[in-house]
Amino acid sequence: MKMVGALLVTLWLCVIPFCSSSERCDDWGVDTMKQIQIYDGEPAKIKCPLFETFLKYNYSTAHSAGLTLIWYRIGQDRDLEEPINFRLPDNRISKEKDTLWFWPALLNDTGNYTCMLRNTTYCSKVAFPLEVVPKDQDSCVSHSIKPTEQKFYLEHANEKIICPDIDGFFPASVTPTVKWYQTCKLVDGFNNRYPQGPKLVISIVRSAYEGNYTCIVTFKDHGRTYNLTRTVMMKVVGSPNKALPPQFTSPNEKVIYELEAGTDLVKETLQSCSRMGEEESGIPRLSAVHE
Repeated sequence: MKMVGALLVTLWLCVIPFCSSSERCDDWGVDTMKQIQIYDGEPAKIKCPLFETFLKYNYSTAHSAGLTLIWYRIGQDRDLEEPINFRLPDNRISKEKDTLWFWPALLNDTGNYTCMLRNTTYCSKVAFPLEVVPKDQDSCVSHSIKPTEQKFYLEHANEKIICPDIDGFFPASVTPTVKWYQTCKLVDGFNNRYPQGPKLVISIVRSAYEGNYTCIVTFKDHGRTYNLTRTVMMKVVGSPNKALPPQFTSPNEKVIYELEAGTDLVKETLQSCSRMGEEESGIPRLSAVHE
């Protein structure tokens, strides 16, 4: 049975194709869509983009087929790509399967990172930029980091803002401390907004509640205290239940066009629409009426 399994793996490698008489490498260049920003002094994890975008198989399949994932980086103001040293005494940078971990990330970690999947005959690699940024002076965030957007329907009840991308940093047995801020002001005694750990409950959604909400998650690991800072932009939109069908305002039933049979009429029309509960008026549309 083991020999059959090994034969199947070998055949599969030749099909995708990994088998070659000479080494070839698929270089996907720099994935600028994967540009990552993380905070100085905070833990961070980065997954290799190869398995998310460029390859049709996952890390486990590649690893079982005898492929090795190698990480490289080019530091700021440097031209030479070097393998990442995972054996430094502080063990600050580590790897686990297809994920690169920083405990924590520091400003000098900024640079271009490359993950390469390879064996003796094949390789595939992609690079992506990583920027480690400090928080703004006298602020809980950096305004250079774009917040995650979450949309909420106006006047809906018991909605929740979820603190994003905190899974995997601490075990399920650990209950971290989570504090919520709106534009860096602690959410305490706010109308209709109540912190519940990694969730901020909105009892009733109001337009006045729009804005940036920041969760700061604090936990301990190996005797050291870490923070995770995440910002969500709350956007309030009209409820689809209140959306109205388009209403034509021009021409209307009082306008009569007399045309000969077979003549085409092309007429600019004006209509008002309700989109997500908010009216938009005077949107021009062209329509052709054939008589």
